[in-house]
Amino acid sequence: AGSPERAWVAKYGLPGLNLWQRRLGSPGDRMTFEDLALDGSDLYLAGTNLSSGTYRALLAKYPVAGDDNTPPVSATTFKPADRDHAAAYSLAVSSDGKIYLGGTVGTGSLISLEQDRALWKYDLNLAYQSGKIYVSSGADTVDKDAVYAVAASSLGVFAAGNRFEHAPAIGGYNWWVAKVDPNSFDEVWTSLYNSKTNGADSARGLLLMDGALYAAGYDQTDYNGVNIVAMKYNPATGARAWTKVMDGLWNCDNAMGVSVMPGVNGGLYVGGKFKMWGFE
Repeated sequence: AGSPERAWVAKYGLPGLNLWQRRLGSPGDRMTFEDLALDGSDLYLAGTNLSSGTYRALLAKYPVAGDDNTPPVSATTFKPADRDHAAAYSLAVSSDGKIYLGGTVGTGSLISLEQDRALWKYDLNLAYQSGKIYVSSGADTVDKDAVYAVAASSLGVFAAGNRFEHAPAIGGYNWWVAKVDPNSFDEVWTSLYNSKTNGADSARGLLLMDGALYAAGYDQTDYNGVNIVAMKYNPATGARAWTKVMDGLWNCDNAMGVSVMPGVNGGLYVGGKFKMWGFE
């Protein structure tokens, strides 16, 4: 969660007892945390910093122990030199001590950004190592591509989000899930899902569990036609084991999946939001 000025993170114990709250930011800046990951006694957070009209990707490291006043071990912001803006929406920590940060980079003014998917790699001390920008086909000044989820394990490094296409039959925003090389960030395999031409589909959450890769998100076939989507993949090949599309209970409702977590007995929890026309 985040405030208009400062990024915010809190630790809770059972049953819902607040153990600490921490904020990061300075007056005049606008910071938000979008995702977090635990690695032993350390907490890593990805987000965005808006300062002097420029967005930059934000990465911070905190100790899990401490109290409200415990400062971050370190924090850094980043923007490629050849892009006007950058934002981080997701991160994962691998077993070999690397942080994979997913987000977007933008070129142009804030009201008309050309955005491309981006992945970056850092070490556990928040030192930048490498990265890659994925450019969609064609040229369009309103593309809003982004990496919204990252997952990493011994099975590999995976990213998910949306990719804009100009090609006939797959035009619009496509659901995009890929396995990427951990060094070059080249796509080892790519899986696209397109509910309809000129639709707006997006993968927003990833989960590695029991040797499989799960993704959650949504498809959008029209203004009031947004549905939760969940998929299961073979992590080695990208082959889909199944696809589930879940509509809401009413006409003119929008149901979005934005995260996926392990449930009981091999099940899954998909979290998101629901909106019916006229009601939020």
